[in-house]
Amino acid sequence: VLNEQKPIWVEPKSQVSDEQHNAFYQWLTHRAEEKPLWRLHLSSDSPIQFHAILYCPPTNFELLGFGEIQHGINLCAKRILVQDDCRDLLPEYLRFLYGVVDSADLPLNVSRETLQDHRLLPKLKKVLTRKVLDHLANVATEDPTAFQTFTRQFGSILRTGIGQDFENRERIAKLMRFQSTQTVGSGLELPEGDDIRRTSLDEYLTRAAVGQEQIYYLAGTNVDVMGRHPHLEAFRKRNLEVLFLDDPVDEFALSQLRSFEGKDLISIDSAEVRFPESTNPVVETEKPPTPTNFTRVLELFRGALDKRVADVRLSERLTDSTCCLVNAEGTMSSQLQKVLSSSMKGFEMSKRVFEVNPQARLTERLCELAGNPENDEFIRDCGRQLYSDALLLDGLIPDAEEVTNRSLRFMEELSRSRSVIVT
Repeated sequence: VLNEQKPIWVEPKSQVSDEQHNAFYQWLTHRAEEKPLWRLHLSSDSPIQFHAILYCPPTNFELLGFGEIQHGINLCAKRILVQDDCRDLLPEYLRFLYGVVDSADLPLNVSRETLQDHRLLPKLKKVLTRKVLDHLANVATEDPTAFQTFTRQFGSILRTGIGQDFENRERIAKLMRFQSTQTVGSGLELPEGDDIRRTSLDEYLTRAAVGQEQIYYLAGTNVDVMGRHPHLEAFRKRNLEVLFLDDPVDEFALSQLRSFEGKDLISIDSAEVRFPESTNPVVETEKPPTPTNFTRVLELFRGALDKRVADVRLSERLTDSTCCLVNAEGTMSSQLQKVLSSSMKGFEMSKRVFEVNPQARLTERLCELAGNPENDEFIRDCGRQLYSDALLLDGLIPDAEEVTNRSLRFMEELSRSRSVIVT
């Protein structure tokens, strides 16, 4: 029972040593020799009288495949245990914390059956939640290394709070950390060999361009692959930072948040992306003319992809890549649709816009070939293959048999153009 342990939670926090905290944490968690990542020692007389100690473990066992954490906080009334593992004192997204809450305002005759309905619990939960989030903000400022460890272990759980806790979603959003086009490649010495540098939304805004009205992000499963995505070309050209979301929870959280500090959160594969005027070239360079027969190439692509895409059009965002897929206005990002299609039966991904770069070398060659009607089917095949390649870049799987047969046909045609004569 809890009463066997000395009640250090009612002592002034200045009089409780680190050794006492470590011993109490080990007694609560039954984890010998483990030390908490951080602790929060609270005392309050108004509006609710309570004492509390909360501990954050250094390791998230959910990441090790042990299933969802199902423990709660020990609730006491005047040092007498009322309920262990009380899950009504903290929200679900803080379920990984251990600790004790002792309130003198809780009547001693309250039974476990009526405890859930007691009017004091929602008030305690509100105060404790705010205190924990404020403490995490302080840890992020005062001990960035410890906070990076916390983010690595519990960030995916904390982020779910944006969809659960409307009142505190701004506080939670400030605690989220992401890799980005500005941080990838920069090192930060961290425990366990983790040298990934991450940025907050507040830090992102300090680097935003003048007049920038949106916070840009790209979702995927691998940061290295995302770093080579065609959609980034226009943002690199304008020196605009893009956040990399490599955890599906990230995009769900940002789609719930929608905006931060008055800036809309938007995926860069959306047709709703707007570039700030300050990033436009001071002297507009003259664009190369659109190749002859480009419109015909688009028509052939459109005919080949008629039932797969919403439209085929000239791209204003690509500089080097041949093509990309863009989500129409009002639709979810590709990665979010991918997650929903795998988890929701009957969910169909919306058709996207297929954009083609007229200055790409392949496009220019296809425009030359388009002058001969005998090349029409070859150009259509190229359109189908480019569409499949764009799907692969977005982490989506095209028709494997169709792609394989088409690739084999291309290789056969290419092999016939090679000479057997040794020079």
